[in-house]
Amino acid sequence: MIKPIPFRLNGKRVSLTTDDERTLLWVLRSDLALTGTKFGCGESLCGACTVLLDGEAVRACPVPLKSVAGKQVTTIEGPLSSYSPRAHSGRSGVRPASAASMAARIASRSRGKRPPMGR
Repeated sequence: MIKPIPFRLNGKRVSLTTDDERTLLWVLRSDLALTGTKFGCGESLCGACTVLLDGEAVRACPVPLKSVAGKQVTTIEGPLSSYSPRAHSGRSGVRPASAASMAARIASRSRGKRPPMGR
């Protein structure tokens, strides 16, 4: 269903009017030109599409846009890039999954909880 979906992206308010079943990955890449989040396997296995959703590392390829309404999405182009100065330049060796996992662990520790290893 086409409707407005408001959320925060890398700290900024965003509202897109689009099909709410489209995946977060393709909205980021196609509509918002944030190509640091990559398409890999399309099955949530490889981690190339990893972003933070309200501080938790998630795979963006299966996430319908309607599920991010009112939430904070952080990509490798946003504050995640502070974990590696060249993270989104393609030359640092840091992939979205690695950066998102690092950021999620740091955020979890600052909140007093530890995410399980291997996520």
